[in-house]
Amino acid sequence: MPIRADERLAKAEIYQDVVMVELYRRGIVLNAFTSYHFQVKSGENMMGVEIKRDDLWRKTGNFYIETAERHNVNGNFIPSGVMRQDNTWLYVIGDERTFFVLPKKALVEMASVCKTVETPSSQGYLMTHAQVERYSLMKIETEREIGG
Repeated sequence: MPIRADERLAKAEIYQDVVMVELYRRGIVLNAFTSYHFQVKSGENMMGVEIKRDDLWRKTGNFYIETAERHNVNGNFIPSGVMRQDNTWLYVIGDERTFFVLPKKALVEMASVCKTVETPSSQGYLMTHAQVERYSLMKIETEREIGG
């Protein structure tokens, strides 16, 4: 049974909070923007760290790195994720138990060598777990597990 959009959003918000707490414990403070206005203009937070939850990576061995999303107004794809021009310079991806901090620059470069994927609402590419480990600046493992 597919997960509902409100459940997916709740999990994403919890994941973002877990990441923020774990980074804070390591001396990295993120001040998240809550309004769409500031997120579009500046990125997810003042520090320039994009946070993405990928709850399939343990099953597939791959991480989905978004590069474009479907625009609500005209239906065309617009740059997003690692291709969006904002203050992002670091990218966090994983789940509540394990996540990785990667430089955005490396992810932009990987887009040309990884398998591309398109869904009805987004475009991106798949990075293997081994590739993510190789390019990761930091791997954080926690004891948390938020519903599966």
